[in-house]
Amino acid sequence: MKKLILITALFAVSAPLFAQQTFYEGFIPSATPLFRSLQRAISRVIPEEKAPWINAVKKEEHMANSNGALGTSFHGFPARKFEQAPVQSQSALYTQRLHAFQALTKNNHTLQGYTFHATRPENLISLTSGQVLFLTRFFTQPMTKKGFNTRYTPAISHPKAAETELSFTVEGKKLILLINSRPEEKKIYFFTGSVPGKTTVKRSTNSPASHGRVINGHLVPSF
Repeated sequence: MKKLILITALFAVSAPLFAQQTFYEGFIPSATPLFRSLQRAISRVIPEEKAPWINAVKKEEHMANSNGALGTSFHGFPARKFEQAPVQSQSALYTQRLHAFQALTKNNHTLQGYTFHATRPENLISLTSGQVLFLTRFFTQPMTKKGFNTRYTPAISHPKAAETELSFTVEGKKLILLINSRPEEKKIYFFTGSVPGKTTVKRSTNSPASHGRVINGHLVPSF
């Protein structure tokens, strides 16, 4: 709040000089160093709202890095592990796409500290060029909610502590980025369809089994 008051006061004091300078420069305020400095100062005090998926990841990062009563955070510990399956075919295509997405991750404003993994090679190999382009454009979207193209808005969930699951449906296929924010992990797992290891527990609709014998139409308990 104090910073905002100081910036407002600075703007009020410098306004006459600012107006005079812009008059002689053809009324182009964005071209003046003073205006640019004020813009940067205001943006630092009042930052633009970030895209929702970024807030979701940052929340898990904060909880995974916050010191608890024992001096460390156990949020999401231990992290889930996904074993790397061997590449059965089209290894060159798999390697090319893997390196491309690893580079996109490294250059992303939010995920640059993470590593990209495709432990099911066929998931990455089977992508169409349109699906690859979609993911590429997601990684290169700006971090602000205002500048983010809503076409690339993912469905967000937290299947496990310290994890953020981002999913998209592109050309009829579900694409999943499973982000683990544990400080010793910092991994992004890519899957299509579903995350391996997830099973649906079927609830029995049958009545509990009765123990005993039926005599003359009546249940006699067995001891």
